[in-house]
Amino acid sequence: MEFVIINGLLFQPSLVQPSVLLGQIVVFLPYYVITWGWIFYRLDWVGKEQSGGVVCLSDVNQEDGFSRFDYFHSTINTLINKGKPVITGVSRQGRIIVLLFNVMTLSLYAVAFARILQLTKATL
Repeated sequence: MEFVIINGLLFQPSLVQPSVLLGQIVVFLPYYVITWGWIFYRLDWVGKEQSGGVVCLSDVNQEDGFSRFDYFHSTINTLINKGKPVITGVSRQGRIIVLLFNVMTLSLYAVAFARILQLTKATL
């Protein structure tokens, strides 16, 4: 719900100061990483004998298997290093979840960029 509100306030810049919304985005990022790491872990690991059937983490040695930490680490790496995909979907369910994750990540980048642009316009 917070994600929808942050994106909705982009179209009503007069409701909230740009610096306040930019601060909300910065505070929202740890929650975002923890949530998506948990979702990837739950879909890929819980109830299955072996991990890697739904998503593949390219920054982890796949012969050793994935630990819980690896899902959170890959999620934060995807946010920081957007040029190279770290999490890829293996199954149809995995590709849909990774697509949703990438769309939400791109949306957060767009909102942050728009708020930074509004902050620079306000100071000029």
